[in-house]
Amino acid sequence: MLIDGLVGPTVQDARIVEMALEHHRAVILVVNKIDLAEKSVARFRETTRSKIKETFHYYEDIPIAFVSAKTGKGVDKLFELTELIWKRLNKRISTQEINEFFLTVIRQAPHPSFRGNDIKFYYITQTKQRPPSFMTFVNEPRGVTNAYKRFIVHKIKEHYDLEGIPVRIYPKKRRRGSTKAKDVSYGYVQTEETGDTPQ
Repeated sequence: MLIDGLVGPTVQDARIVEMALEHHRAVILVVNKIDLAEKSVARFRETTRSKIKETFHYYEDIPIAFVSAKTGKGVDKLFELTELIWKRLNKRISTQEINEFFLTVIRQAPHPSFRGNDIKFYYITQTKQRPPSFMTFVNEPRGVTNAYKRFIVHKIKEHYDLEGIPVRIYPKKRRRGSTKAKDVSYGYVQTEETGDTPQ
């Protein structure tokens, strides 16, 4: 998404990015006209990043590229960033690996409870969706707090180099009698409810 560096991000820009996320798309924010700030590039970047952080507060790690359409400055780095984001979008993690990591992470924070009962998590697996999405089987999906959701999402992005990617996690109640899931206990997390059915 291209924005005018002299104007900065607008409310309309924020809405467009929100729509992109609703359709499960990653976004690269391209700030144009950096050539007009040659004498104060560092200050220009700092000020712009501050405005972006405020406007896109719901997408804290949105990828940013500074370019000049007039001089071509920064375009090479934009292509490099595009390639990096594409690789992250197609990241695949084995079920065994993500479960080992998940078990370690959930022990780092007190697990949530629901109506007096501890939330138990059985296993987590990556779906076929892109951006990377994960499904976990849990005894009670409604018991996961928003703070705990953010904690897990942050840990996954940090550990698997998924910065800038709108990772999604879906909790699903384990069917009774299932023999596939192993109880890893403690907590699990989901992102916002989207109503989608993971594949």
